[in-house]
Amino acid sequence: IQFKFSEVLATVIGTKSAASRTPLSWTLSYPVSVGRYEVRVRRTNTKGGLTDSRVMDDFRWVGLKGILTTNPQLQDVTLIYARIVATDTISGQASQKLNAVVKRKLPILVDGVWKSPALTNYQNPIWAIADMIKATYGGDYQDTVLDLAELEALAYYTESRADTFNYCFSEKISLFEAITIASQTIRVTCINRWNKFRFVRDEPKSIVKALFTPSNIKKGTLSVDYILPSPTDYQQIRAEFFNEVGWKWDTIEISNGKINPELPFLEVRFEGITNKTQVIREAKYRLNISRYRRKIVSFETSTEGFIPNYLDQVRISHPIVSWSSHGQIVSITPVSTTHHDILLDRDITYTASAYTLGTQIGGLDTGDVITGTKSGTRTIRVTIADYAKLFPTPSKILYTGSPNPT
Repeated sequence: IQFKFSEVLATVIGTKSAASRTPLSWTLSYPVSVGRYEVRVRRTNTKGGLTDSRVMDDFRWVGLKGILTTNPQLQDVTLIYARIVATDTISGQASQKLNAVVKRKLPILVDGVWKSPALTNYQNPIWAIADMIKATYGGDYQDTVLDLAELEALAYYTESRADTFNYCFSEKISLFEAITIASQTIRVTCINRWNKFRFVRDEPKSIVKALFTPSNIKKGTLSVDYILPSPTDYQQIRAEFFNEVGWKWDTIEISNGKINPELPFLEVRFEGITNKTQVIREAKYRLNISRYRRKIVSFETSTEGFIPNYLDQVRISHPIVSWSSHGQIVSITPVSTTHHDILLDRDITYTASAYTLGTQIGGLDTGDVITGTKSGTRTIRVTIADYAKLFPTPSKILYTGSPNPT
């Protein structure tokens, strides 16, 4: 048997002789300088058994293994060494038999300043995600790619809900895949926008980020679809999770009402959630999504579509029916002691002398329905008394032009 390491190293020749009815195996060791090598092997003698079928004379190279003479220098990680007796029962799953209950020490944000790693809030998924992004064994990014205020606020909100994340990454995956595993335990989605990692949680929003009207909705693109209930809709979930009580896989059945064995279960495996209370909460969240989110609104717009972020709240004001005309208020001008003119941003097709008027701000009705009269191609005239009914809270009216006459 002849081994050759490279073109610059000497060839190593080894000889073994034996005869047996069972396969024979040897491990040959050769010292070399530290480095990376390409190794090839060839047989130097003539294969036996070419003329006698009773002779088995095959040679097979099983594998090549290199052994470091120094201990690996890994930073910011904990290493566990184990010695296993080499027997025929060892399989590729031997490494999965070694388990440990550990607590991670991660830096946390306090008033915008990173504190030294400590066993504080070590189960908070937000600090785990931040470590994935910043650590040298992760994304190796700087703070400039993070919104620290957003991150800290989300971390303390997560802590107030007692949400946790416990998971073992046993194989190499991408950074975004790792972040997704952690963020989905708290209903958070990670998006990369303008070279920054943003984290948005699926929850009710109090601030409206954008208003879409016929002025900025492409004509003919608005559609409203409804998902009707179906007998095949899942109403209960069978959840599998790694229970922190005993640290083993457990199963629980969840429903918004009483469990009905006759109905089908949606099988869900919650990775990273080890708390039973959190599993029940997240399972009901998924059931409620299927139950209540049945109205889908879609439309096309221009650059206004870049204003809201993912999961931001927007409002839509659009006349679905065709019997009305509409427009945004540009200005409100007093024309006499008894009347005001309301100027719109578009022409209105007049077919009568008097019209019924209603207003909305952010898609919500603002006051009573009144009657107005034609004053111009874009102008409607209303009385001061009716104007007060139309805008009961004038301080909230947003428009450009002359000051609010009331």
